[in-house]
Amino acid sequence: IVCIMNNKKGELTSKFGKKLKMERTKKDYSQEKLSSLSNISKNSISAIERGESIPSIETIEKLANALNMPVTELIDVSRVDL
Repeated sequence: IVCIMNNKKGELTSKFGKKLKMERTKKDYSQEKLSSLSNISKNSISAIERGESIPSIETIEKLANALNMPVTELIDVSRVDL
């Protein structure tokens, strides 16, 4: 928690977006496919991936389920470089 609090504003959001895109492309999913599987709009997914939108916990859970991975794995941005 301390390391998260020390991050520059927006860094965590940007890292999560990058992680989401990485996991999506690993599965060879388009934003449209992830949208369909998660019931989250393509525009929302795009904004999250660009670090322009902060997803709710519910949204993160839907994305993790659609990507067939644990929420804890999706939110672990410790190895994501900007």
